[in-house]
Amino acid sequence: MTEHCSNCGAELFAGQQFCRACGAPTRQFSGEELPTQMLPPSQQQVQQPTPLNTSPLPNRATSDPVYGTGYQSYQSPAVQQQRPTSPVGAPPPPPHRRRSRVWLYAVLGLLVFCGGATLAAIVFFTKQPQRVVKIMRPNVTVPMPPNMPSMPPTLEVGDDALMEGEDTEVSNQQTIITKTYPLAKDGSFELHNISGNITVEGWDEQQAEVKIIKRGGSAEARDALKIMREQSANRLRFNTMPETRTGGGGPHEVEYQVKLPRNLRELEIVSNNSNVELINVNTTSISINVQRGNIELEDVSGTVNSRTTKGNTKVLLSEAARTAPQVFNSISGNIELELAPGTNAELKAETINGDIEVDEDFGIKVEKRMIGQQAVGRIGAGGPPIVVKVISGNIKIKS
Repeated sequence: MTEHCSNCGAELFAGQQFCRACGAPTRQFSGEELPTQMLPPSQQQVQQPTPLNTSPLPNRATSDPVYGTGYQSYQSPAVQQQRPTSPVGAPPPPPHRRRSRVWLYAVLGLLVFCGGATLAAIVFFTKQPQRVVKIMRPNVTVPMPPNMPSMPPTLEVGDDALMEGEDTEVSNQQTIITKTYPLAKDGSFELHNISGNITVEGWDEQQAEVKIIKRGGSAEARDALKIMREQSANRLRFNTMPETRTGGGGPHEVEYQVKLPRNLRELEIVSNNSNVELINVNTTSISINVQRGNIELEDVSGTVNSRTTKGNTKVLLSEAARTAPQVFNSISGNIELELAPGTNAELKAETINGDIEVDEDFGIKVEKRMIGQQAVGRIGAGGPPIVVKVISGNIKIKS
């Protein structure tokens, strides 16, 4: 059977000792179980302050329902008295901002530290004495390309002045000097030029004929250009001086046309910018070094060593001219060899960047390597070697 509160009539549950609505007891309690009663105001030890601007709610009991605020832990009266009280209706205290203030102070301190360090660095470097750093130019010697000519040394002036006598012809555009010099058997001839073609031809006379042609510039400038000569019984040497060639209005080039005995021991030609041509020359040793220019050899016998940095090489060899090893080198340019029928030689041709072409009549196969090509084989019955080397260019061997 359902029970109701005798005070307010609210429904009660089994075992409930107080009404949930009004708080009135539901049964009679013994002396030990009597509920706490409020003392009159005169007997209270501590008088609670009257809240300001508040008034009690009408028709409400003084106790809250059991489900109002939930369970509260017990606290002693001393602790409760230490807690500050605030009047009803006052705004709650502001939230705790101690952590945010700590972070703010940390950021400000970091900014102050960085600013101080930057200022100290600026002051330190501005007060330092200025240092002058000198960059020394490295002492580096640029090597010449392999197997390439170097500049000729300066020669002493010969006994005779080249431009004297009736052997000189002067015109508006050129000056021609022609002289003959005795040259002993097994002698040597050397020629060092700057710019201008060089032609050497063999003949049966036992003397050398040298024709020097200066082109360009005024007659006075051509006359001032020096060509040094060194002469002895078995040696004849000419050198075009580089320091006088580039003077104002000076000659643009100096050409040499030379005739030499066929029984010389040595022939050497060095030039920076020249086309060199040798025709019917029979010399024990022939050396040709050209930086820029073409080389043409026709019926040349003896040991030949030709080198060019940039230019083509063309060789026409007869069987009678094949008496010694011959080597032809080029850095950038093509090399073409035309061998007479019946030529006997050992051929070795190789190129790094280019093609090799060998006539089928020689029976030599061209092989492709990892870098470049090569052709190695015997021509005829074999004989003195013919070596052809090119870095950038083609090689052609034909009959």
